[in-house]
Amino acid sequence: MKYYRIGCLLAAILFLSSCQPTPEQDVVVGKNEGVLESIVEATHPPEENGSTESEAFHYTDQLAGADPMVRIQVDAEVSPGNGPMPVVRVKPYAFTIEEVQNWARVFFEGNTVYEYDGRLTKQELEEMILEYRQALGDEEYIQQEGRGDPEEMEWVRERLEREIALCEEQYDSAPDGSERRETDWTFKGYLDYEPFAYAVEDDSRYEGTQRIKLTAEVDGYTATLDVKNRTQEDYQLHTLEFALENAYQQTPLEESPVDAELLAHPQLEEVGLGNWRLDSCEPVFIESFPNTRTYATDRYYYALTYVPVYEGAEVIAQDQLSGSEGMEAYTSRYHYETLTVHVSNGRIVYLRWEAPLQATEVEDPNVQTMSFEEAMGRFEEQMAVQATAGNLYQAEEGYEPEAIEIRIEEIELGLARVRIQDNQAEYYLLPVWNFKGQLGVDTGQGMAYDSDYVEAYSPYTFLTINALDGSIVDVSQGY
Repeated sequence: MKYYRIGCLLAAILFLSSCQPTPEQDVVVGKNEGVLESIVEATHPPEENGSTESEAFHYTDQLAGADPMVRIQVDAEVSPGNGPMPVVRVKPYAFTIEEVQNWARVFFEGNTVYEYDGRLTKQELEEMILEYRQALGDEEYIQQEGRGDPEEMEWVRERLEREIALCEEQYDSAPDGSERRETDWTFKGYLDYEPFAYAVEDDSRYEGTQRIKLTAEVDGYTATLDVKNRTQEDYQLHTLEFALENAYQQTPLEESPVDAELLAHPQLEEVGLGNWRLDSCEPVFIESFPNTRTYATDRYYYALTYVPVYEGAEVIAQDQLSGSEGMEAYTSRYHYETLTVHVSNGRIVYLRWEAPLQATEVEDPNVQTMSFEEAMGRFEEQMAVQATAGNLYQAEEGYEPEAIEIRIEEIELGLARVRIQDNQAEYYLLPVWNFKGQLGVDTGQGMAYDSDYVEAYSPYTFLTINALDGSIVDVSQGY
């Protein structure tokens, strides 16, 4: 698999996101320090436990924000849980060699497993140098990648020049052909697989990261399995990634989303992920880019996202943490657990499992949770403080808002991961009421919502309420 991806890399860095809530000041969140711990530690008689609600229903309401410019429209599907809600103590889980061997057996389909060689051959470097030079001389490509902005276009040129220089630097010591050796099934250092990457050995992001990267030939495709364990105290990040190079189909999808899920399930079950719940399954089309290998042809696939299930309760999917470093009592240093799968050509062609967790103890299998009515009251109370124009929208000059609307579309009771106070090694998975939707802003041209700007729109979490003590969970920080 090639490291150099002009089109997708530059596009991702230059992408301008649509309007999302951008707080400019702190809001009252009410941590109720010590209360949560005492609730979790308490023993509840069985007749006092659990939520009696289970059937989904629709709910509508109109609420006021914290200032006259903001209104809140609730038109939501409510999912009040599906049985007992537990509190589970969990910790980051590092992959073992035995698990890596099982993944390789399943996804490499019994073919010989080789150690991945990160070095590029002389021929590959020659082709890449030619590719980058062609891109550098293609003014239409520069214009497209730089979105017509002179400064961004200059950045694109500088990036291409750096790529050319790096390839030329590698050329003299590059091998004439690929050299393959079977794996010895041992973890190595991160940079053992990245000899020519931008990473440097004293970069703290790579120190202490153990890694094994494997490759095999599967039905004429090159497959890779890349597993990393990082256990340093500043932050942890364990990931497992599988890819089948150039295996995406180039014609429109014929399978249905149900078919895609059925195609993925057997392999997921075989590697121990069969109990995860499908959260979304979206068809994706990526048009080919000029002057790049990675997207040299059109790509059609289903992107499936899954959420983990603990003690029969689902973890609510959230946007990834915005930060994972810090020394506060509650701040998180470990990403949320996620599983993403791409299905194309009738098979899994890509999979990424990030930040796996291990359950260490079930603190309570069936805790008492806030009712929906109580959660709505807490939501209204918090919005009366939090939902200000300044917290929700950061206006550019000439685009000052005349009205702002929060549209709540999903309300669900599920699990969320919360840092245990003064405990940097473990977390709680505990019940929360989660409120998702989108933001609408009227700058004089009529109300425009997030879904008007983003084709693959997904609801945004506006508020997460701890269903045990009513405190507000900051899901962007994980506490």
